Amino acid sequence: MKISYSGKKNRFFITMLVLSVLLCVLTTTAYNTGVSSFAASAFGIILSPVRTLAANTHGFIESKAAYFKNVDDIIAENKALKAQVSSLRRRLSEIEPSREENEMLYRFLEIKKERSDIKYASAKIISRSVSNYTSDFTIDKGSVHGISKDMAVVTGDNSLLGIIVEVGATYSRAKYLTSYDLSIGVKNERSGIPGILSGNYELSLKRLCEICDLSENADYIPGDIIRTSGLGDLYPAGIYIGTVKELSADKLAHTMSAVVSPDANSFESDLVMVITDFDRSFEAELPDAEEE
Repeated sequence: MKISYSGKKNRFFITMLVLSVLLCVLTTTAYNTGVSSFAASAFGIILSPVRTLAANTHGFIESKAAYFKNVDDIIAENKALKAQVSSLRRRLSEIEPSREENEMLYRFLEIKKERSDIKYASAKIISRSVSNYTSDFTIDKGSVHGISKDMAVVTGDNSLLGIIVEVGATYSRAKYLTSYDLSIGVKNERSGIPGILSGNYELSLKRLCEICDLSENADYIPGDIIRTSGLGDLYPAGIYIGTVKELSADKLAHTMSAVVSPDANSFESDLVMVITDFDRSFEAELPDAEEE
């Protein structure tokens, strides 16, 4: 069926009429409800996902900013705590020597209750040296502090550490009791049998010394406590030397030696006391020390 030119014109006219009516309806609606409200609703629907994304992004950024602020606060607090710990350690390092010295002085006060005649001078070991034949240490006190040669150096538990061999104005050098060239009068606390303590190279490497030329029948057994005898009036009697570690016999000479182990902790001590004087009349057992 063929559509005439006039039919096409009619269809176009009807279409335009419908569009005109719709435009009038929309215009009237816009006029009655307000263009801004209508447009806002339309744009609100279109931009709703964008607003949601923006809100989520803002919240994310705020949370991350708060996190990094907390991290900065933690770092700052950590630095402050490290500085405080460093300060406390420094104060502790300054207090610790005084505490140790006070403890040592307290122990010596207990010792002085038994021997009130003994006079001490506190000192600190400032250096140590070891050679092939001897070992010694240096203390920070000398002649201006009343120190002189041949004085005994003891640790906080009244253990003999060494003997002063050289004295300067403000320092003194002492040899450990394990040195081969020292001889010290000693006595077995249990049996009362005296002897002469000395060192040798091999034993000094092990921080040991020995009592030589004992009678082969001398009453010495491992575990016996050895103390100074007071022989020679150089050192007070009763200073702790060590314990008998083992015995070795010399069958040809009909003698034996007692290997003595000093207190190992004494060698690690930095704070010491020097016996500057004592009353020789207190050595009541000195005559017995000269008999075997």
